[in-house]
Amino acid sequence: MNQHGTGGDHESINDYILTKGIAASEFRTLKGEEDSCSDHYFVSFEVDYEATPSDPIFRTDPELLSAAIRKAVIATPVLHTKAEVDGFVANLSSTLQGCIDTASKQIGTRHSKLPWWTPGLTKLKNLLRTISRRIKRLSSVESLEGRVYTVIRHIVRNKYKKEMNRCRYAAFWDLCTQKKPWGGGL
Repeated sequence: MNQHGTGGDHESINDYILTKGIAASEFRTLKGEEDSCSDHYFVSFEVDYEATPSDPIFRTDPELLSAAIRKAVIATPVLHTKAEVDGFVANLSSTLQGCIDTASKQIGTRHSKLPWWTPGLTKLKNLLRTISRRIKRLSSVESLEGRVYTVIRHIVRNKYKKEMNRCRYAAFWDLCTQKKPWGGGL
């Protein structure tokens, strides 16, 4: 990341990555690999879909939210110190969150696991990630070690794709051969 106004590459901690309910790993800054047309660099990271919890999905009704905010008593006192401002902001945030909770209804959940996913696929995926990380850490992919890891990654990736397709096909076949595939009515 470029620090603003310095004209050079100085590491700074000006940007934040905020996630909620997402297990992300392998954060790295793509310096010079991608053109961002900015003084910031792109950040690359991996999201582990299986580790993502099943969060409920809510829909907020704007009319209910407006009514809840009108009912909430939010007095704006005269604030003199930083502690008073912090206390007011905390109180206001919790009041608004309560209004949002009141106006929101759960409409479903996010499913964290695919129905056809198997433990064997998880092992292959983890092995593929491990090999890819080792290749990234090598100083030269053209070295003997780099070429060996590249060949191994190619073999594992092909096995992973074939196994994934086999599992999808098997799950679809199981669904289609059930007497009542979608719970009845057919």
